[in-house]
Amino acid sequence: LTPKSVPKAPKPAAAAVVASQRPLRPRPQKVAAAAPAKSGELKADAAAGGSKAVLAIRACAKAGDLEGAEAAFEEGKAAAEEDRHELKALHGALLDARLRCDEGPRAEALWREMTSSELADAAAGAALAKWHLGAGRADGALAVVRDLTAAGLQAEAALFNDLLQVKVSQKDRRGVWQVVEELRRGGGPPPPRRARGLGGERGVLAAGASGQSTISQVS
Repeated sequence: LTPKSVPKAPKPAAAAVVASQRPLRPRPQKVAAAAPAKSGELKADAAAGGSKAVLAIRACAKAGDLEGAEAAFEEGKAAAEEDRHELKALHGALLDARLRCDEGPRAEALWREMTSSELADAAAGAALAKWHLGAGRADGALAVVRDLTAAGLQAEAALFNDLLQVKVSQKDRRGVWQVVEELRRGGGPPPPRRARGLGGERGVLAAGASGQSTISQVS
């Protein structure tokens, strides 16, 4: 007997073969839309070096975008509510932004607002004082130092040294004494035993171990 012929299975189409050899790709999953930021999220984040609002102000200042810095300040201020630590950080960041963007007079106006609202910050004050010194306004810098002292804050020693440098270079003996007296009143560290650049032999600032300072031959 002749075996019956068995029909052969049809060959798969070429396209189907190619498709079967392709690796399967996972279907994209739908991602839920992010929830809008809450006001509390703009408050201080110590790990990031400041709140989101403060970081935004700094970033805008670095990019020269004062308008963006002002907007971030207003948003952060509204979110901060009564958090004085955050308010102080926000004001300090905005003051620095205004200085960076060549808006010194507006930075000074903000500083007056900070002192009247008891939001003065030592770093912000130092930045404003250095802006005054850079423009040759030692008296303006000294006024900021006095604001710091009145607020119970201590100006950095380097700022006092810079003030002394300017006053001595201007041959302002009275001004030099004003700086030294402010240093004493603020309870800061005594001036260095020898202050470099204070007029050479014509201007010497010396401090004893007790911190009592004397100035000679400044005129």
